[in-house]
Amino acid sequence: MGRAWPLGPGEQYRERDRSEMIRFICRLVGVLALAAAAAALAYDGVTSVFAESLHVSSVGAVWEHIPSGWVAALQPIVERLAQLWREMIQPYVLQQPVWLVLGIAGATLLWAKEEATERTQERLRQSVR
Repeated sequence: MGRAWPLGPGEQYRERDRSEMIRFICRLVGVLALAAAAAALAYDGVTSVFAESLHVSSVGAVWEHIPSGWVAALQPIVERLAQLWREMIQPYVLQQPVWLVLGIAGATLLWAKEEATERTQERLRQSVR
């Protein structure tokens, strides 16, 4: 977290490098999520054309195809959020189309990156004064 008093010359660059790295990670994950959403939408479209009926892959159906080793790695994180997950998120998220969930996640990360950029630039302007 940033400090209230002005940063020294070396510390100012470290703070800026850290914010640039966070922005890069948000951009990367956001763009990858949007690309995965586009791929999922294309998959659903191609599957619908060949099946001659509407086909929408839900998050729950895709979740079943994830290898159990990956799910086991996520177990400690899921246990902490289990109550919130079971009551509020799971019934709604698992029924939604994959492309919709990934698209919203990607757009949110790209938006958060923009918001963080504006806040970081304002903080840097204030520290330079």
